Amino acid sequence: MTKPTATGLRRYPHTDGYFPDLSAAETAPDTALPCVCTDHCADRCAGECGCQACGTAFSEFCSEAGQFGADGHIVDEQRALAKYRNIGN
Repeated sequence: MTKPTATGLRRYPHTDGYFPDLSAAETAPDTALPCVCTDHCADRCAGECGCQACGTAFSEFCSEAGQFGADGHIVDEQRALAKYRNIGN
């Protein structure tokens, strides 16, 4: 089983480096989704590095922000990435 990286532990400190279990969000880790990001990843990684935890976080954002089309694919990935990475700025 893959373990979270040091960067993953910093990104998801409340769930020991794992994406939160959505059935108990913010309280329990989903041990199938460790964050394997490195210091070379974007501050708000969307999973480009292969990290399934961050890819899931990006998918959750797209779902909540209405960035998925009728077929379930991201409407405009570059626009969705820009919105995702500018949250809080």
